[in-house]
Amino acid sequence: MPLYMAVTPDEYELPIFVESNIEKLSKLTGSHPSSIRSMASRNNRGLTKCKKRSKTKYRFYSVNV
Repeated sequence: MPLYMAVTPDEYELPIFVESNIEKLSKLTGSHPSSIRSMASRNNRGLTKCKKRSKTKYRFYSVNV
């Protein structure tokens, strides 16, 4: 069962929201579900680097439990 997380965009990446449904997470964060899915995929593959002064509110990850 995949869980989707919105974490802080700093070097600590503390979890803010954890949901099992992308639509619920999109309502909490104000992001589009397809954007969350795309960002989670890129972050899980290591294609994005965490910057200390990121302009985004959240970073998204998906975790299989």
